[in-house]
Amino acid sequence: MSSPRHLLHVFSTFGVGGPEVRSCDLINHFGERYKHTIIAMDGQYECKSRLLPGAPVTFLEIENHRQNLLKNVQQFSRLLKQLKPDVLLTYNWGAIEWGLANSISRASPQFHWEEGFAPEEAVQQKKRRIYARRLFLFGGQQLIVPSRTLERIARQIWKFPASRVSYVPNGVDVINYSRDSSPEHNLSLIPALAKFQGRLIVGTVATLRKEKNIPRLIRVFTQAMTPFAAVLVIVGSGPEFQSLHQMVQDEHLTEKVILLGHKDNPADIVKCFDVFAISSDTEQMPISVLEAMAAGCPVVGTDVGDIKEMVAPSNQSFLCSTTDESAFASNLQKLLANAELRATGGQQNRVRCQELFDKSVMYRNYEALYEVGR
Repeated sequence: MSSPRHLLHVFSTFGVGGPEVRSCDLINHFGERYKHTIIAMDGQYECKSRLLPGAPVTFLEIENHRQNLLKNVQQFSRLLKQLKPDVLLTYNWGAIEWGLANSISRASPQFHWEEGFAPEEAVQQKKRRIYARRLFLFGGQQLIVPSRTLERIARQIWKFPASRVSYVPNGVDVINYSRDSSPEHNLSLIPALAKFQGRLIVGTVATLRKEKNIPRLIRVFTQAMTPFAAVLVIVGSGPEFQSLHQMVQDEHLTEKVILLGHKDNPADIVKCFDVFAISSDTEQMPISVLEAMAAGCPVVGTDVGDIKEMVAPSNQSFLCSTTDESAFASNLQKLLANAELRATGGQQNRVRCQELFDKSVMYRNYEALYEVGR
């Protein structure tokens, strides 16, 4: 039996976010088939708590010389020669310098993921970063993107040839989000929500950063829910949590807007949602939307990234421009007012998710990447 392949993962951060959560899931799924070394460029490793006990992972601390490209590239080249990974996997802008180091050392095949943009590039990309991507990934690295939007950007703006850009969508465990009982029954099992039995639940799941624009969602919800017995449930934590908590207090919304904080496994809560809402200024292929689709939720919110391409055709009209809060509120109100519309849209979303975005598809795609060059 051959020894497990060594995969070196370099992340901008290994805090709790989409690429990190997905990577932990993949590591857990493949078990002893691969051994992994993980480097977080910012030294943050909170997401390691999502790994199963005994996972074949080594965490490596490095010194990041943020203002000294040459020193970083020299350091990374030496590490690549020492570690000799079978495959180098780098994630997002904060790990881009490893592409240059690998081009120089020619240590291993490399895949580089681009997952989205920070707030400073939500509207327009920085030219400096466009040129840097071309420079640091000049060595033939394959660029992996989880959205069709990013695929178009990579080819049209970054000028990567089609042969070097691969669309690999995220996936979710559709079965885990199956509603095997009524929303009321599930709600009674969640202490923080039990008292809202009988109300319509509008929910979202997000890392609470500025680009998620949760204040927009709170404003829209308060406009739309007036005729209904409804509550907004926000699952997630992050740098904006305290300011959102203060906003809820100041606006006297504590009985209408519930901040649940971070949940390791939000499936049971998402299955309680009558409507899933997303208010982001920028996204690519948000896993939270896939989870909502798997749970049979209709999706309402901002038309950003791939969301319109992800949801069922009948759901697309419930997405609107980030600048049109009136349309957002109107769309949400339509869904709250019509149980049949919610049920039909949610079921069509679930079928679409099962066909295109189940984890089994994602596992096969990633296995093909991990086995390159064997």
